[in-house]
Amino acid sequence: MSDQTTSQQEQQMPAAEEKKQNNLLIMVLGVGCVIAVALLIFGQSIKKTTDEKVAKQQEEQTITYNKEEFVEPVAQMIEVEGGGFYFKPNELRVKKGKTVRLTFKNADGFHDFVIDELNVRTKQINGGENDIVEFTPDKAGTFKFYCSVGKHRQMGMEGTIIVEE
Repeated sequence: MSDQTTSQQEQQMPAAEEKKQNNLLIMVLGVGCVIAVALLIFGQSIKKTTDEKVAKQQEEQTITYNKEEFVEPVAQMIEVEGGGFYFKPNELRVKKGKTVRLTFKNADGFHDFVIDELNVRTKQINGGENDIVEFTPDKAGTFKFYCSVGKHRQMGMEGTIIVEE
């Protein structure tokens, strides 16, 4: 009987050992699946966070660019009308070192716009025409502008430009 009991115990031991191994294998697989799912979710969360950060940075750069573009123009824009021995306005104010885009609009006759000290000169144009010049004042002060055609300057076709620091 003791031989039979020992034989039954030997047969039961491998079955019990096999059951333990299967339970351990199931547990390891379960833990592995949990880890894999956690990594997948965590990885997607990191990607989403990274994508959001990149989108926010791009938006901030765009906003910064747009603020610079629209808040502070590239050039000071000035329009001067000339005609019948006048300039309107006949006094201009600009900033030293800042580019000026001046549009000279000739209302009638044949005129131009000149500032000797700043090396500014439009073309001589007919009434109804416009000419645009760009310049950057490199010195502060008060200077005269005028029409160089004939005796137009002597007839009152002049004004003053003030270049401020």
